[in-house]
Amino acid sequence: QKLTVGLNKKGGRGRYGHKTVGRQGGGHKQKYRIVDFRRIGLQSGAESREKVLAIEYDPCRTARLALVAGSRRKYILAPDGIKVGDVITATRIKPEKLALQAGNAYRLRDIPLGQAVHNVELRVGKGGQAVRSAGSFAVVQQKSDGGTGVVLKLPSGQLKTVKGDCVATLGRLSNVEHRNR
Repeated sequence: QKLTVGLNKKGGRGRYGHKTVGRQGGGHKQKYRIVDFRRIGLQSGAESREKVLAIEYDPCRTARLALVAGSRRKYILAPDGIKVGDVITATRIKPEKLALQAGNAYRLRDIPLGQAVHNVELRVGKGGQAVRSAGSFAVVQQKSDGGTGVVLKLPSGQLKTVKGDCVATLGRLSNVEHRNR
């Protein structure tokens, strides 16, 4: 499976070729890296273990990407502190031993309070939709009885309740210095 696809430049032109947005165009040719925001399938009950092969720059986003290999090679958002050779896990079932290593993905109900997370699912099985920018993280603030709902404090300061079965990745995203550009 290809991990990159070509990007077509628009240059501020609409569908008829007329300029619709000013001051756009040019720039270096880019390839879009296909990122796995889902990390693990909805039906999959098993734990997936993946080894980090490389940390790469992506021109289409602010955070770095990690090339990982398990059953297949794929790109994921690289958390801060992850190194080449690290083994990360992802599971939708309650793990026997919860490893609080950056890059591991678990259900929100299984993650302890006060833990920093990123790439948070907002709907079960849809894949990470929130907290995906460089250096960002959300904090698990509160859990309801039975873990059906989990309250997260987002980087904006907003408190958001998410279902406990939604998956999030532990740790803060890489390229923390991006905000100091």
